[in-house]
Amino acid sequence: AMMVDGIANYVNRDPINSSIASFNFKTHVFTFAKEEPGITIDPDDLYHQLTETLDSGVTAKTIVVTLEKAMPALTEEDMINKFGLISSCSLSIPEDSLQATNVRMSTQAVNGIAVLPGEIFSFNMATGERTAAKGYIIPDREDPNYEKLYRAVSLTSSVLLGAVIRADLDIYERNPFAKPSEIVEIGQEAAVSWPGLDFRFKNDKDWPIFIVASYTDGELNIELYGERLEDGKRIDTESKLVKTLPQPEGTNYVINTNLTPGESKTTIAGREGYVVETSKIWYQGDKEIRRELVFTTTYRAYQKTVEYNPK
Repeated sequence: AMMVDGIANYVNRDPINSSIASFNFKTHVFTFAKEEPGITIDPDDLYHQLTETLDSGVTAKTIVVTLEKAMPALTEEDMINKFGLISSCSLSIPEDSLQATNVRMSTQAVNGIAVLPGEIFSFNMATGERTAAKGYIIPDREDPNYEKLYRAVSLTSSVLLGAVIRADLDIYERNPFAKPSEIVEIGQEAAVSWPGLDFRFKNDKDWPIFIVASYTDGELNIELYGERLEDGKRIDTESKLVKTLPQPEGTNYVINTNLTPGESKTTIAGREGYVVETSKIWYQGDKEIRRELVFTTTYRAYQKTVEYNPK
């Protein structure tokens, strides 16, 4: 019996599934390793034939054993049908805008990354610290365009968030802006700042996710490639304003002795706040199948604040 098991183990071979051999970030083409069928022999059949032959006293006899082919669960053809573009998201940002440089730099930083199964992608880790030495424009707080420039990199992370939601991936960390963006749809931004605010998602799927990001002709576009959503489903997003928070009345006056005597300036423009619900909607063709709440975002209401230096 031991000899029979030895022969069976020597011959038997598990089937090998087709797998991803490579993904080309430029052409977006997958190549797959071919599947290999397995081979098994039935040890009971072999044992039965051997003992029968030995019992009959015949020693010069060829024993014929039937080889069973074991087919792999995933063939190359299956893989070709399963893999491709999962989701994409884009945003128009003119090339001559203040944000263009920082958008370009951060887009280059996230392009060409493979996120392995179980791995957590961190936007801040992907770009590293965003410094002037690397080519980013670092805004000065006194610059009237400070907020626009400061938020520029977050346009890239927000477009990535849009692609991640549409790929049905697990969002690990997402931070809203203090007030809604003029460019990104309300409730769908991912604010980042170094090192505090990050945008992170987990690849909770069985296969790698490949990030293809580009910023050309004023169009920021991020695509995720990998195993597509099952049965040709697709996901879109929708944000809904559920509540408006009134602006606090009156003005908050704050003494600031750094200003010249008699000078005053508005440091916080009063504004109302909002509560927004963002959902992801699953479609089969054009038919909505289901929707689920992704997150609720609260934008605080602010009282108008004026700093002044009394004479």
